[in-house]
Amino acid sequence: MRRRFSFRQCWTTALLGILGLSGANSLPAAEDNAPIYQWQRQYYGKLNGQEQLLYTRGFERSILSFADFDGDGDEDLFVGKGDGRIALFRNPGDNQFRLETEDFSAFQEDVQNSRKVRVKRVIDVGTNAAPTWFDIDDDGDLDLFVGSGDGTIFFYQNRGNALLPVLELVTPAYMSIQVNGNSVPNFSDVNADRAADLLIGNQQGDTKLFYNQGVATRALFCPDVPSQRSRIKGCAKAITLLIGNISPEVDATPTFVDWEGDGDQDILVGKSRGRIDFYLNRGTELQPEWELESGRFLFINTGGFAAPRFFDINRDGYPELLIGTRTSRILYYENRDPITTGLKQVDALRGINLDPRKAPLALMEEACAQIDVFPNCLPPLLEGFGLPLKVNTLEEIVERSLRPSPSFLSTEIGPDVVPDPQASSNAAAPGNMYTMQVNAPVVNDEETTAKTAEPPVSREARSRNRYGPVTDNFFNIGELLPEDRHTLITSGDWDGDGDPDLLLGSRSGALYAYVNQGGTEDPDWSRLGTPALAPNGRSFSAPSLADLDGDGDLDILVGREDGTLDLLRNEGSKDNPDWQMAEVRFAKIDIGSRSTPLIRDFDGDSDLDLLVGNSHGFLVYFENQGSSEKANFVLESARFANAQSSSGNAVPAIFQWDDDENADLLIGESSGTLQLLTHQPQPNYPISLGWQQQAQIWQDLETVGSSAPFLVDLNGDQQQDLLIGDEDGHLLSWLF
Repeated sequence: MRRRFSFRQCWTTALLGILGLSGANSLPAAEDNAPIYQWQRQYYGKLNGQEQLLYTRGFERSILSFADFDGDGDEDLFVGKGDGRIALFRNPGDNQFRLETEDFSAFQEDVQNSRKVRVKRVIDVGTNAAPTWFDIDDDGDLDLFVGSGDGTIFFYQNRGNALLPVLELVTPAYMSIQVNGNSVPNFSDVNADRAADLLIGNQQGDTKLFYNQGVATRALFCPDVPSQRSRIKGCAKAITLLIGNISPEVDATPTFVDWEGDGDQDILVGKSRGRIDFYLNRGTELQPEWELESGRFLFINTGGFAAPRFFDINRDGYPELLIGTRTSRILYYENRDPITTGLKQVDALRGINLDPRKAPLALMEEACAQIDVFPNCLPPLLEGFGLPLKVNTLEEIVERSLRPSPSFLSTEIGPDVVPDPQASSNAAAPGNMYTMQVNAPVVNDEETTAKTAEPPVSREARSRNRYGPVTDNFFNIGELLPEDRHTLITSGDWDGDGDPDLLLGSRSGALYAYVNQGGTEDPDWSRLGTPALAPNGRSFSAPSLADLDGDGDLDILVGREDGTLDLLRNEGSKDNPDWQMAEVRFAKIDIGSRSTPLIRDFDGDSDLDLLVGNSHGFLVYFENQGSSEKANFVLESARFANAQSSSGNAVPAIFQWDDDENADLLIGESSGTLQLLTHQPQPNYPISLGWQQQAQIWQDLETVGSSAPFLVDLNGDQQQDLLIGDEDGHLLSWLF
């Protein structure tokens, strides 16, 4: 019997539990007296020789938050997702973030057997999680706040310490604040009163600041809706400020940044159509005054939903820009400070280390001194910066290098953003290039609105920040079903090299064949193309590999949305496949719709039988009454094992769950869960009898929908590993 357990696993599980990291990463057995299987979730795999993030559910509508939550000196990356959960990318110390879990967890209070207990649960705010970390009680460790689709903010207090955090849910509605959907919180002390203020974006398009009326150790944010405010002790009046409204766009997603390096906080706001608003703080550290400086920040357009965040990836003192999008792709822009970038082009300075954090003129003076005395240092500096020889001072080199980005020279609203004068009192009138705000906090029971004014022209938004695109795939996500959906899985060694290859079905009907070029212990997938794998009129293709004609090579039987099967016969050999369409409506089988075949010798007579799931959730069994060379599939049971997936679209997979000689069944279904059926047949009974359901929702495992399991040894240890496809086109992997 294959079971694994060890003290090391116990200790690791306990430690991860304290840190809030365990959850769906491993799959211990949930059933009483069942075998203890320990699968470890795998996220990374090789595609075309390169390690990529290959086995994930995706990061659609991602909102990023960087925080050193465990006190190791390195900021880790937390990613809020559209599914309401949070992924953790651990920073090993080099800012090369690596996914540790898709389901970050924390403690919460629960009632079991009429007693209150603390249990560890995956953080799930429903939809559109927006995490941010801040030490709200000034006790030296970071607390977690998570915005949600319904507009509330979940508050998880750190009841451990900076080195060993223990997060526990305090409330799903922090300070009783509830905005108009998709709350995106951020904290910063914007008025230097030593108490962090709260900035929230929402689905309606508002970006609103809630001033902290408490102190550093006891925050107090008063909602501007009276019915919400009445629930908070000490809240007599609200002090809020509407920074801006992006109507007719939605989903304001703000973040703070000190753009000019002048010590105060500027604000960026991502918008639903992919552009970003930039509000420059023209006030002071004590009295902020934000003005809309650009409606098309850096001319960036993600194509839909933008969630900007800043973090110094390369540790040069200048933050890089990362932008979450509506897809799993994170855009990454490197900050190329024009002063240090220009100095790197000066031949006379090669090999000399200069401090990039120095003020621009001081850095230029240091560079000049390293080259020669002034003005002898000017020619090589001008050559490196690409400036004309008529420039005769270091100040002018700095001045020319720090000219504002052209995206700040105009904020005209283009055709993709049409202002709606009725949307907000702050909306710019047609033809007005700027939307200005009154920024002094105002006491108001409802909401502080801002006035419109002409923009000042005496001050430009000068900054050393210059951004260049690096990648639109910061997480290095690999796609096995590019731009397709509904992953259905089979595997077999079709090239005769002793390791498993991979064949995936899809909603489009195309089959995606991947040759394993990495061996039995470390698969490396490389796509194989052949005309027979094209959709050929199919949709929702569900492949199964087997030698159906006894010639020693693997053929493909493909399920279809219309309930029939296609046969792709291998006209090549066992080590060089050549699949050709051989038969449409194979054996005249039609099980209704969404056929998902599984080929196996179920009755032990040395030929292959056929089990097919369908859209109604039933398993239909066809016994081979022919031979291994010439199959003759005859219907034996329309309700095999008396099994039915309640949500429909049954996808069967063989699994040796217990220690007997009989194969068991996993069944995927539309809900995204898996059923487990074990087989204990009586002598001489039909193969369709003797099945017992062990779990309706096996091990609490659930995908986004349309789970499609398959078991195969992927690391050469002679144990079954678990693959699951889902309706979004993902492939998930657990190693035993």
